[in-house]
Amino acid sequence: MQTSTNEIGDKIFVFGEHQSTVNENMPLRCLLYAGRAYEQILDDDNRYKRSRIPIPKPEFYTFYNGSEERPGEETMKLSDAFIVSDEAPALELIVKVININSRAGHQILERCEILKEYTVFMEKIKHYRESGIPDAIKRAIYECEAEGILTEYLKRRGSEVMNMLTAEYNYEKDMAVQRQEAAELATRNVIQKVEMAANKAATQKEMQIAQKMVDRGYTVAEIARLTDLTAKEIALLRHTV
Repeated sequence: MQTSTNEIGDKIFVFGEHQSTVNENMPLRCLLYAGRAYEQILDDDNRYKRSRIPIPKPEFYTFYNGSEERPGEETMKLSDAFIVSDEAPALELIVKVININSRAGHQILERCEILKEYTVFMEKIKHYRESGIPDAIKRAIYECEAEGILTEYLKRRGSEVMNMLTAEYNYEKDMAVQRQEAAELATRNVIQKVEMAANKAATQKEMQIAQKMVDRGYTVAEIARLTDLTAKEIALLRHTV
């Protein structure tokens, strides 16, 4: 997973990552990246000037190359994570997620040859890993060099790329995290079902008690005061007598 911060002609900041899984916290992470980046380009004294300080315009991108089927392009908003929703949030950050898998057919791959070659390189690594072939990264590097893909870059930085990918991406850890998240979701679902069943059982028990109270002549107000049933629910019981 790579993060880059670039300034282009004093006009734009571009933050990009490639991800094998879509991380819904990407807007929050980009917010933190942007804060640190602006701190680096702004002189300490400039922050206290009364006149407006011109700053580069930020844009945020994530390149997705995972196995899960995703649209060619989608957006993530920081405001989606806010506990309290607001139609016009005081703070917003939008990340454009671009699917760079070949099968997604995004036009950016035709406009940017280096990104297209990068996609081919990563897909080779993915194929070898999923096939259980050892030294997947090394094999992909050799194969790309032979096919003229990222040739110059891999010749100059091949060992660095291999170390980077090995350090940045741990397949077993990735799978372990995904299994843990799936287990946590399953646990939450089980707890929710148990709670629903318990609530249903409790309601049925109260209905039985309320029915006996109806049979003994208690008023609706008395039954409502002694149980958690509503007057409408109690009235239904009275009509079944």
